[in-house]
Amino acid sequence: MRSRGQVRNALRAAGVLAAGAALAVAIPGSAHAGGGKFTAHTRDSKVCGDALGYYYYYEAAAAQGKKFYDTNWDFDVDDYCRDGKGVSLYTKYSKWDSANQRWDYSHLNKYNRISSAGQGHFVADVRIFVCIVGVPSSCGEIQGI
Repeated sequence: MRSRGQVRNALRAAGVLAAGAALAVAIPGSAHAGGGKFTAHTRDSKVCGDALGYYYYYEAAAAQGKKFYDTNWDFDVDDYCRDGKGVSLYTKYSKWDSANQRWDYSHLNKYNRISSAGQGHFVADVRIFVCIVGVPSSCGEIQGI
């Protein structure tokens, strides 16, 4: 015979599952818009670093005829040269500035250092690279695998 606590826990679990299913049905487009597993290598003669991991993007909205996305990524970044310079992820992107109702393209033409795992919001034209820190010519762009 089940105790009251076991029955209550079973009912609570069933309620959580039902609520989750209802939420998944109620929010169309909540699935991944795209992404997957990616890899990249630095473009130096020694191939000092590489990155392997996942990047996903989800359509958030559109403004001025252009879609923008929420993103998340999680990469393992390895530094093989251990010369003190280090290896890191960098990105280039444009961003919707909702406060000023305009696109900000200032991040599109320069490498912006990012952590190996994180999230981006209201971005477009996203490109991710692995680079030797401070050496833009070493940057290799991620490729799907």
